[in-house]
Amino acid sequence: MRAIRTLFFCGLIACLGMGCAGSAWLLKAEPDRGESFPDLGLPLPKEVAECAELGLPAGEGEFRLGDIAADIVVVEVFDMYCRYCQEGAPQAAELSALSSSSGKKAKVRMIGIALGNSDYEVALFKSKHNTPFPVFADNDGRYHRALGARIGRPSFYALRLDGERNTILETQSGLFTERSPGAFLERALGRAGF
Repeated sequence: MRAIRTLFFCGLIACLGMGCAGSAWLLKAEPDRGESFPDLGLPLPKEVAECAELGLPAGEGEFRLGDIAADIVVVEVFDMYCRYCQEGAPQAAELSALSSSSGKKAKVRMIGIALGNSDYEVALFKSKHNTPFPVFADNDGRYHRALGARIGRPSFYALRLDGERNTILETQSGLFTERSPGAFLERALGRAGF
């Protein structure tokens, strides 16, 4: 009996140790201004109109953020089950409209990355909230791990596409409460020199 109990506790300690080591990414801070945004590849949009909006070829395969035909890309990172992400859907739509409106000196496009969500969940979210920009499922969690993002709030990143390094110009973690989506975009454009 004592041997079984000892084996059980040794196994429990080993599992806990592996779990802590494997989840170190949870303690990682989210990227901030001036840092690089991870570019781990995303599947090409299934809708031809979304491919055209981003300046990407239609078809199968993956693309990199740097392949998007824009000077600045705004990325919303969210989870469809997050209450605040659902409440913030109108703010994200407003930011998308501002990003694509004419009169900007820079070409700005917006995409979303749904952390840990499937293609089906993304389609459901887009339909429910009438999301006007392409959203990509992070099925395997690679963006979630790379960003150290915390589920439970939307995060917005304005990126300057500059070759291999997609520099973060501006960030917003959570809903836009103290400043508007327009102010977020204007700060990003200003930091990019537009």
